[in-house]
Order: sequence, then structure tokens, then C-alpha cells
Amino acid sequence: FQYSRLTGIDFSNLENDITLGSSSFASMTGLETLQTNNVITYGNSCFGSNLNLTSADITYNGVNDVKFLSSVFDGCTSLTTVNIPDRMKSFLNSNFQGCTSLKTLDLSSTNITGIGGNNFRSSNGSSQYHGIDVNLDNGKLTAIGNNNWQGSQLITGVTIPSTVDQFGNYNFNNCLYGFRYFGSGLNRVTFESTSLTSIGSNNWQNSDILGVDLPPNLQSLGTYQFNMSANISQWGRLSGISFPDSMQNMLDANFRYQRKLTNVEWGQAGNFTTMRNFNFAYCDRLLSGIGDSVLRLPEGLNSMGNSNFYNCYSLEGIELPESLQIIGNDNFAFLGVTAGAPWLSQPLIIPSGIITMGNKNFKTNNGIFELRISNGFKGTIGNENWQDCQITNLYIDFSGLEGTFGNLNFGNNEAFADIEISCPYSAWVGTNNFGNRFSPATFKIHPNFINDYTNGNAFSGSQGLIDGDVITTI
Repeated sequence: FQYSRLTGIDFSNLENDITLGSSSFASMTGLETLQTNNVITYGNSCFGSNLNLTSADITYNGVNDVKFLSSVFDGCTSLTTVNIPDRMKSFLNSNFQGCTSLKTLDLSSTNITGIGGNNFRSSNGSSQYHGIDVNLDNGKLTAIGNNNWQGSQLITGVTIPSTVDQFGNYNFNNCLYGFRYFGSGLNRVTFESTSLTSIGSNNWQNSDILGVDLPPNLQSLGTYQFNMSANISQWGRLSGISFPDSMQNMLDANFRYQRKLTNVEWGQAGNFTTMRNFNFAYCDRLLSGIGDSVLRLPEGLNSMGNSNFYNCYSLEGIELPESLQIIGNDNFAFLGVTAGAPWLSQPLIIPSGIITMGNKNFKTNNGIFELRISNGFKGTIGNENWQDCQITNLYIDFSGLEGTFGNLNFGNNEAFADIEISCPYSAWVGTNNFGNRFSPATFKIHPNFINDYTNGNAFSGSQGLIDGDVITTI
């Protein structure tokens, strides 16, 4: 019947249940109404691309299960009304994709246990004038696939029922510009499910989501969940996120370029152990106006990858937990870089339990009032970690050091006033760690350390010691 000019189809008087094959009534140029009360299987694209179809009555009163395969009403851009049968059980992929006139869909009386992918999204997943408000709460739904609301500008909220224990990827990806153009974007997604411990990846990437109630037993956040591309980051609206106590890890770039994100609440149970890479990079309003604007990472955190808080320049301080053992590279670089805006007067303390710290982790930060590398520190620190900072007071206790200390770690610091190094020898130190200073400082150093520096270690390099430096012994 492709390209047929029939305006209506009515199967309601057939005596037996029937199956419709693939594309059996697709792309009809005149079809406007549909009544199929005895169909139990809808084949792939069986009514797809009927551009003039406005209503579909597919209720069913029999005893068999009803199945939607894929793309049943895909591309029916004029469809405004559809009645889903209570006996509906199977609901695969792309069934209402691109149905731009359909505003609501009620699945609450169905027997559907799983929803595939692409079912309610815009025609190609890009941000479009589109949005289907779907009631999913049938008491039976356990699985939601991928891309289901992708590109929908007009949805304002979705509730994921308590029965769901599988949730895929990209489900709200590209739900963008609804607030910009229509004053109401994706405001909230609420997870009622207590069975979900993970929620896929990229689900709100490049979305203007305002808030999410994460699953109460979530353990892993995945990757790129709320990541914004740099060129559209001004349209992100996420202002806060609260993690449940069950949270254990987040992988990569989950909140990168969320430039309105200010408040983060960590779980309190000590389960959060791992933060991989770029998770809050370029969140330049993080903790702005929230208390004292000090980032307090959760106790229990054991490992950080790279660049997690890179360029979060509204932060005014950091508290690292004693549980932290591994820090990668660039994690806190370019914080507090606003000229004349020093960090809080509390010390920045590097915990004694650190095993490995990479490179450039605190590079280019204005106004670190005091830095302490803790008593009992035994680990290894790489290169340039505090280069180009404005550290006033520095206290290092390496009396129990077993690792090494790299190069240029305190280079280009112009604000040093007091430097105290508790270490009986300088073999741990690379080159030029105090180089390129322009203001003299007072050094308090173990006498063996003073004897060693002339051998080319602790103070070697350009202006390792400068005129006006005062050296005393501990």
C-alpha cells in the first residue's frame, strides 16, 4: 500500500487476531486515521512515514500479548493521538521516533517490561522542536535502552519508575535549547528505582537539564553524563548535584563545562573511592557563593586521575582527604587565578598517605597562603606541581621520605616569605625547584640539606637562591 491515497484503515471487524508485516502500510500519502483492534504483532515500519496520519486506535481486547517490533510509527509527523493496548508487552526500537506532533503517551496500563532504543526521540537525535511526555509507571518495566528522548527540546521532566534496574546511554542527550527558545527546557529527571547501581553514559550530554535526582543506590556514574561541549556551554543550566551514600566511582568528564554548576554534595558513607579524569574541568563557578567556597573532597576518596578540577577558578581552597593515595596530573591547575583574590588563610595540606602525585596538579594558582606537605610523607611527587603559584609560606616534612621529588615544583613563585624543609638530605630533590623567584625568602633547612644543595640538587637552576635569601638551620 506504499504511496496509496487511502485515508483510513479499519480492522476492527476481523474475527481473528492478525500480524502486520514489515512496511505493510508505510509511506501512504493519504492515510489519516487507523483502527486495528485485533492486531497482535506490528512489524517493522508497518505504519512508518505516514505523514498525514493523525490518530491511531490500536486498543486490543483479546487474550494474547501485543508486540511492537521497531519503527512502527517512525516519522508520522502529524500523529497526535494513539491508544496503546493494555496487553502490549514488547516495545523495541524507534517506534515513535520523529512523531513531532505527539505530546503524550500513556504506557501505565501496559505489560511492557522493556523499552528498546530511540523510541521517543527527535527524527535524528539532534535538538529539535519535539517532546513526548511518557508515563512509564506500569509496575512492570525493568529495562530502558538507549537514546529514547534524545534531541527533545519540549520535554520538561521524566520519572524513571522504581521497577527499572537497567538504564542505557544517551537517553536525554542533546535535549538542548528548550529553555533558550521556549522558556522551558528539561527541568528534572527523577529516578525512583532502588535497583539501579549504574546508569550508562552520556545521558545528559549537551542537555539543558536543570536537575537530576540520582538513583538512591547508585554506585557508578559512568562517563560524559552531563558533559557540555565548550561552544554551547553557556546554555547548560545544571546548578547542583547530590550523590547518594552508595556512590563509589565516577569515570570521565561527567560535568565538564557545566559552567553554572555551583553546589556538589558528596555521599557521607566513605564509599566514594575513585574519580578518574576531567570530571569537573572548566566548572568555573563551582562553589561560588557556597559557604567559604572550599572544595572538600569526600573522605574515602583513594584515587584521582587527571584534570578533574582544572580551571575551576571560583574555588578558594581545597581540603584533600587523608584517604587519598594517588593523584594524576593537572587536577587543580588554574584555580583561584583571579588577580588579587587569594585563597583562604587555611593551609593547603598534602596528606601523608599520598603514594604518587603526578605533574602540574596545582600549577598557576594565585594566593596559596600556606602549603604543608605533611609529616610522615613517604610518596613520590612529579614535576611543576606548584609552579607559577603565589605561595607565601611553605612547610615540608620529608624526614621519612622514601620516594622522590621532581623538578620545578616551586618555580616562579614570587610571594615566598617562609620556607621550612625538614629533611636530612637533598637527594630526593630534582632541579630548579625554587628557581626563577624575584622576592627573597627565609629558609629553615636541615644542615645536611644545606651542605648538599651546592652539589647541584635542591637549589640548582636559574636563581635557585637569590640575593636577600636568608638560610637558617632547623
